[in-house]
Amino acid sequence: MNSLNSFNTLDSFQIKNQEYHFYNLSLLESDYPKIKRLPKSKKILIENLLRLEDDKDINKGLIEKVLQNPNEKL
Repeated sequence: MNSLNSFNTLDSFQIKNQEYHFYNLSLLESDYPKIKRLPKSKKILIENLLRLEDDKDINKGLIEKVLQNPNEKL
């Protein structure tokens, strides 16, 4: 994984001794409660931003803006 993981959402699970990694949006719910009611398409966008965070094109500020105002256009 190449993400900076600033929000500490990187999580994993195992199936048949194979480990899989994902960015767990439920770990954000206490700080960003709006995330619970978002449509799946916006949740996918947020997960993608978390996964691709590189502090250049996608940084913590951008992700935080989306999390705080998920219905606002970028």
